[in-house]
Amino acid sequence: MSDMADIKIKCPNCGAILTVADSPANVKKSVKCPVCKEKHKYTEFKLYQPKNDDSDRTQLGLSPSTDVNTKLPQMPRVVTFGYLVHDGYQKKYTLTSGVNLIGRKTYQSASPASIAIETGDLGFSRRHLYIEAIKGPDGVIRHYAYNAANKNETTINGVPLGAGDKVILHDSDVIHSADTTLVFKVSELPFHQASNDSDKTVI
Repeated sequence: MSDMADIKIKCPNCGAILTVADSPANVKKSVKCPVCKEKHKYTEFKLYQPKNDDSDRTQLGLSPSTDVNTKLPQMPRVVTFGYLVHDGYQKKYTLTSGVNLIGRKTYQSASPASIAIETGDLGFSRRHLYIEAIKGPDGVIRHYAYNAANKNETTINGVPLGAGDKVILHDSDVIHSADTTLVFKVSELPFHQASNDSDKTVI
């Protein structure tokens, strides 16, 4: 069993934060960023030191092809894709597997967003937020939120979503920007845990 500590590194291309095992052998390896899909030498990643130890805002799983191990963040046993509720309008927007682009619905032309929110709030950008839904090897679906081309700051439960942040969403999290509020919800179904399942799955 390894006694190596975990460290956080920042993608030189998109700024995503990854959690990896701190090993001298890493310097000879390459890492494929799970957000922008670009592959870089490990030495090109900068060490990231967050102001607080909020792992939900920094831990990312690397692709299975990478040589550097990361741990999947511990999550409730969610096995269905989540959805957004437009607060005040009570309209439901269902998320799908992969990357969902959340933005304001436009009527002059086709909306660039895959999840187009019907709102008159011009402060909510047409390309405002990404929510990426990924099913891990442990069967749990994790939803990650990160910025798109939003002009106004987005907060999740009152905490600003910074550049390079990729936040894990939990049931009833409140996403707010300008005059638009969205509530993230999940439908939790019974999850049959395998006998060898671990909350610290290494991929």
